[in-house]
Amino acid sequence: MGRNPRIRENWTLYCDAFERLGIYFREPEAYSAVGKGHINTFKLFLEQFFSLLKQKGQMGIVVPSGIYTDQGCMELRERFFKRSRVKFLYCFENRWPAVFSAVDGRFKFVTFGTQKGGITDIFKCVFMEHDPDRLSYLDVNALSMTSSNVEKFSPESLSIMEFSNQKEIDIASKIYGEHPFLGKYLKDKWNTGFQREFNITDDSDLFMAKEAVIDAEPLPLWEGKQIWILTNEFSEPTSWMSRSDASIKPTTKTTRLTYRALASNTNERTFIPTVIPVDYPTGNSLNVCPLPPRAAVIIAGIAGSFVMDWILRGKVTTNVNMFIVEQLPIVDFESGTKRAKNIADAILSRGCRLVCISSPFSEIWRTCFMAEWSSPDFWYPNNTLKDYGPAHEQEIRKRLNKSVRHLTSQWTAECGLHESLPDQGDTGDRAQARAEIDAYVAHLYGLSRDDFAYILDTFPVLKKKEKKAFGEFMSKRKCLEEYDRLVPIVENLK
Repeated sequence: MGRNPRIRENWTLYCDAFERLGIYFREPEAYSAVGKGHINTFKLFLEQFFSLLKQKGQMGIVVPSGIYTDQGCMELRERFFKRSRVKFLYCFENRWPAVFSAVDGRFKFVTFGTQKGGITDIFKCVFMEHDPDRLSYLDVNALSMTSSNVEKFSPESLSIMEFSNQKEIDIASKIYGEHPFLGKYLKDKWNTGFQREFNITDDSDLFMAKEAVIDAEPLPLWEGKQIWILTNEFSEPTSWMSRSDASIKPTTKTTRLTYRALASNTNERTFIPTVIPVDYPTGNSLNVCPLPPRAAVIIAGIAGSFVMDWILRGKVTTNVNMFIVEQLPIVDFESGTKRAKNIADAILSRGCRLVCISSPFSEIWRTCFMAEWSSPDFWYPNNTLKDYGPAHEQEIRKRLNKSVRHLTSQWTAECGLHESLPDQGDTGDRAQARAEIDAYVAHLYGLSRDDFAYILDTFPVLKKKEKKAFGEFMSKRKCLEEYDRLVPIVENLK
């Protein structure tokens, strides 16, 4: 291009045309509901079609699923809900069969219909379908959702959660309750929020192989592929930094709650959170939030549970956007009820044993440690360590119960729970601790055993994987066993 002025001139004109179009599309007199983010063409068509309609005129269109999930479509959703009667929103995955052969099979598209004028009280919806030939059947058997449901679950973005039946809406209503959203909770308690640190592309000159770093103790760059739920040992780091370069970002100087930015609602698990210790840099495949250690571990424990994962899966496609995470309902464990505080302490203790598995986490352990942790009665009060489950799991619980007598504020390798299967699936001690956290979270949000069992059954990839490895859906059994064990304990906390 540099040696051909004509190509350079044409390329400049081509880019300028896009810039001029972008300026025009953001003019209020031209398009007033484009919203934030990229000016996706489908948003322009939606607004223009709606503008051309007469009162009581109807429109039907096929558009990407971003119409009901993306933050940039919030103004459009608000317009449709407040100025029209939405009739239907039916979502399909582009596979089994592939409707658009040139598009990835995981891409989701929507058939959307509305009538201009009035407001939307209730509309028909269907999610995760595949064959458009079933439209006539779906139209008869569609789920009915109210605009009040949408406002309760996502008041700041009006994004629409994916549900399969009325039971799911009822469960979601229990979970949301009157709890503050995570974003508001963070702002009210710690005045902070999620952000990104180093960019793998833009900051590539700062990353190198471990042996190339001059520092005596180089720092690994944490990326999404390295973490799993409440652990940083999912895979080995591939990039390293000097401490002086890492200190460029102020957030590396504090403890951070973090999660994988890339995921899908059809994965084994969708929301993958953990805690990052002081000084350790992160790449842009992780979103981070600076928090005090106690809050970071408790929120990571709650957010990494099956209950919260289920909520997120109803909103996520391929990216776990910050605004979606900040709409998770979080029970106020700092200034809420005694019951909430006690359950939060139980989550904190188990979360710390899962997170603090190496010396960089020693300060987090020291800060969070409570003297009660060295008492077996704290972990299994009222002699609730009964003989349930397989014999080897009974031995695990008894051994864990005895081992806590050695826990002190001084971190040692014995404080952490380490073992994993070769494919990084938690088993043994870690599986036990995670099942206990999941059960505590289910009780924290007032879910019945039936509600909890239903949520667990909505993770088919994990179910298939565990049946192949263990001959059963181990996570479901263990979570429900712990739920049952905790019933009298939680009742005494009221």
